[in-house]
Amino acid sequence: MAPKTSASPPPVDMNRLADLSEGDRRQMKGLVDLYIRTMSDQMKKLQAAVAASQPDEVKRLAHSCAGASAMIGMNAVIGPFRELEPWPARGDLSRAQRLLGEARQTYDEIKAFLKTSRLFIRRRPYGKHKKS
Repeated sequence: MAPKTSASPPPVDMNRLADLSEGDRRQMKGLVDLYIRTMSDQMKKLQAAVAASQPDEVKRLAHSCAGASAMIGMNAVIGPFRELEPWPARGDLSRAQRLLGEARQTYDEIKAFLKTSRLFIRRRPYGKHKKS
């Protein structure tokens, strides 16, 4: 994985998150909480599927994780999941483990970013949306 630089985009597209929640801070936090709970469970299942060399399950879970991450704007983690999707056809366990490690590290970076984001610090919602 390439090192993060100051020019790197943030791991989360907060505008996408704001759009999904129509700028409502409570909804944004709810979406983030749901994503984290769901993704934590999916990551455990994906780890088990890689360890057990279950190619169909790896492909299904990696696809699901990439899609969920893309939908909510957790962009940084999409790449490792997309790279993991075709792994079953290749059968390279060490590569799958490396990609899973990258996904886990990036997911942890997303969680750290979210903990320090304005979403959890400020009272004002993200983005251009204002409550009427």
